[in-house]
Amino acid sequence: MPFTPFHWGPVLVIGYFAYRYLNLPTLLVAAVAVDFRATLVFFGLLDGAIHGIFHTFIGATIIGLAITLVFRLFRVQISTLTQKLGLPEQEYTWRSIFAAAMVGTYSHIVLDAMIYDYLMPFHPYEANPFYGLLTSFDVYLFCTLTGIIGVLLFYKKINVDTFKENFL
Repeated sequence: MPFTPFHWGPVLVIGYFAYRYLNLPTLLVAAVAVDFRATLVFFGLLDGAIHGIFHTFIGATIIGLAITLVFRLFRVQISTLTQKLGLPEQEYTWRSIFAAAMVGTYSHIVLDAMIYDYLMPFHPYEANPFYGLLTSFDVYLFCTLTGIIGVLLFYKKINVDTFKENFL
């Protein structure tokens, strides 16, 4: 994986340009949620391969559906938090949450599949057509640059005074 936070770079840029259509908090959580099991394995809390079933499109779909349900159930609380952060109002429709969950989880799979030859994103088919499209360096650079661009774009979108009032 590009280290989990790197996955936020591309989805920040996507989230900025698709702000009307994709729920940003859902998108951000979905982009890193795929690594939940991998993190537990990494720290020795679970046994098995670091990249398991959740690093496939089937697994990502399951995670995306779960995230959709959670974010839909807690939409009022999440919306309150994003307003405190100074983000412009955003709809929390089933469509915007579901679409964001799928974009976030699937983007994670594609990025990881480019740098890990043993991933099988189309499980049960034993193929990884994404491997080698970019080098590890290229993926990390892409994620870093899009992360910087995404932060700068959202800085323009955030009401800094609201953020300061609530957090500083």
